[in-house]
Amino acid sequence: MKTKIEGIVLTKNLQGERNLVVKLLLRSGKVTNVIFYGGRGGGEKKKSSVLELGTMLKVELARSRVGSDLSSAKEWEAIWMADKLRLNHIAFYLLCSIVQVASKVAQEEDLHDESHGYDEHSAGVFRAISNSLVHLEHSVASNTFYPNSELCLFLGKLLIELGVFPDLRTCMICGVALEQFSKLSISSEHGGFVCSNCTHGDHAQHSLWLSLNDVAAKKSPEIVFSSDLPHLARERLWQYFCFQSNLDPKDFRTIAMIP
Repeated sequence: MKTKIEGIVLTKNLQGERNLVVKLLLRSGKVTNVIFYGGRGGGEKKKSSVLELGTMLKVELARSRVGSDLSSAKEWEAIWMADKLRLNHIAFYLLCSIVQVASKVAQEEDLHDESHGYDEHSAGVFRAISNSLVHLEHSVASNTFYPNSELCLFLGKLLIELGVFPDLRTCMICGVALEQFSKLSISSEHGGFVCSNCTHGDHAQHSLWLSLNDVAAKKSPEIVFSSDLPHLARERLWQYFCFQSNLDPKDFRTIAMIP
């Protein structure tokens, strides 16, 4: 059994007065549930808790029996925490959305099975989540925070790792190069963009096309936003993501709280 792990806090649920059951996104890109006794903090020593959403933890686990779906933490420490974004309620809503999406798309990890090697596909999910959280924290700290653009970066990188990133080259209906058009539409059913000759397009989704080209071509730290993506463009990308990932948009309430 793997007893030393690192992972991002995706969800936490209170058990008793001071214990927390936490879902962690591991570096493998898969999730596991861990109970942290005393993880809520408090007590006689007034100990604070580091088990906050989005926090990256290093954890040593106690050994558990094969088949158990819940491990227990012996020791833990925070490797990285989002500090600045917690002072910005919109950025915090976005953090909540990111970890909720992660908890939906990631597969379960079997800590007792050490026979599996490195899985690039699953590891890519962790990479997309962690890089997006770091980028979000940095953008708030540097006063370059644009919520719709940050969400576009996150969803775009995750779509790449999931293998369903939209085709940005040619219209999915007529095959004409998209760079010739100033109005475009993203099509969930067709898996890419459609030109304004084939369907009604708009400038907002052309902005989305430009942003996704940056997301595809650059690493997350290289992307700096100078303005926000139109709300309509964000909505269309969110609809595309949910369609491709077989998710129900109604299950993600915090997305609607981002203006």
